[in-house]
Amino acid sequence: MIRIRLLRHSGCVHGIECSGHAGYAEEGHDIVCSAVSALTIALANGITEIAEIPADVSDDGKTFRCRIREGLDSAKLHDAGILFGTFECAVREIREEYPDYLKIYDTEV
Repeated sequence: MIRIRLLRHSGCVHGIECSGHAGYAEEGHDIVCSAVSALTIALANGITEIAEIPADVSDDGKTFRCRIREGLDSAKLHDAGILFGTFECAVREIREEYPDYLKIYDTEV
């Protein structure tokens, strides 16, 4: 099971933590894992490379983390909100199709 934690501050997503494996199919053929992996990488690249938003991104082999830093101006927060919102929408759609393989949690930080 993949577990995605949406880290919210004042209701807005400021970070994610993603861990686990879907177990939908064998490694290399698991479309749920592939989809979530592609989305997390795209999110991190969008935040750090495209929007140039300061963020802490890490992957220890068990948990992938992407969290924007505190003290951002309103323009950067707006851009981050669009990127995190797009990610959230996409993973919720995957969960609708594959509810036994993906859980999403909201945590206020």
